[in-house]
Amino acid sequence: MKVSRGIQGFLFRTVQSSPPSNWTVWMATLHDKACWPMLDFEMSTEPKPKQLDGAHPPLPCNVGRTKPLTYIDGGTTTYKILDEITRIPPSNPGKALYLQMLQFADDNRKEMRLCYYMIAHRPRMRGKWAFGQFAPMIREEDFQYLINEARKRHWI
Repeated sequence: MKVSRGIQGFLFRTVQSSPPSNWTVWMATLHDKACWPMLDFEMSTEPKPKQLDGAHPPLPCNVGRTKPLTYIDGGTTTYKILDEITRIPPSNPGKALYLQMLQFADDNRKEMRLCYYMIAHRPRMRGKWAFGQFAPMIREEDFQYLINEARKRHWI
C-alpha cells in the first residue's frame, strides 16, 4: 500500500490495481460527490466504530509478567507479578481495580500494589483497558472485597 497526501490534507491509502507500477489516486474535487465512487482509497480519518455499552474487552492478566523498575536513586531492578485480584466496581464498569502480589528480583521481598485500569477514551487506545497512572480512588465496599480476597489467598 502507498500512502499519499490528497486534497485538503486528507491521507489516502491507495489499493494496487493489476500491474505493480500502476499506483494511482484519482484526483477529483471533494465537492463533486458523483466522482467519489471512482476514488480508490480509504480515508485514515474515518472514526472507529463505537463500543457497545457494557461490551468491554477482557481484563488484562499480568500474572507471570516481569517488569523493570527504576528506584528514585537511579538503581534498577525487576519485579514479577505473582498473583492479582481484580474487581470491577458496580458504580463504574469502565474501571478495574487490581491488588497485585509482586516479588522483587534483587532481594526476593514481596510487596502488594493497588492499581487500576480504565477504558480509554483517547483515539489511540479508545475502547481498550489502559493502566491508570495515578493513585486509585475506591469505595469502601470495593476495598473491603480486595482485602477479604487477599485474606482468603493468605497474602495477609
